[in-house]
Amino acid sequence: CVGLNLTQAPTNFPKESVEIYLEDNFIHEIYNRTFIGLKKLKKLHLWGNHIAAIEKGAFQGLSGLYSLEISEPGLTIEVLEQSVFKAVPHFMPSLKRLTAADMSVKLRPSSLQPLSGFSLELVDFSNNKNMCDWPDGALSGLHVRVLSIRLCNCMTINTKAFSNSTLLFLMSAFNRFRSIPDFANHSET
Repeated sequence: CVGLNLTQAPTNFPKESVEIYLEDNFIHEIYNRTFIGLKKLKKLHLWGNHIAAIEKGAFQGLSGLYSLEISEPGLTIEVLEQSVFKAVPHFMPSLKRLTAADMSVKLRPSSLQPLSGFSLELVDFSNNKNMCDWPDGALSGLHVRVLSIRLCNCMTINTKAFSNSTLLFLMSAFNRFRSIPDFANHSET
């Protein structure tokens, strides 16, 4: 379904679908229960659609989803919190890769709280110009192998944002750091 000029996400995907690519269409909103019944779905790509709204429950039924790419410049942190981050524990418990790149959102202290305790392979916030001003505890409880903040124009990183979190790799190329963040002396990280 790539580049088909769709204005809304189809709701009649075969129940056996494993990967759905809806990128480069004109989908502005993802409605409640759009993907219901797609328990075998592993990958869902939604970028390049100008999505500005995602109804709560839009990801209901995606219990087997492994990878979600929802990079949309028009999405706000409020939409991500309510419709994506809060949906993971309830509707997407198998999620391991979350890409929310090419956006302009700023994390709030509780933005990623619904992901606390989850073990993720990748969280990608690349090319997000407001991503680096993290408040204390913003990533608290997050267990992620790779966090990507490439191309975010970061000058500093608040290491206190990572309290009680586990992070193996921080991909931070193409930023404007004044100094290298010192995670070694942050005992809670």
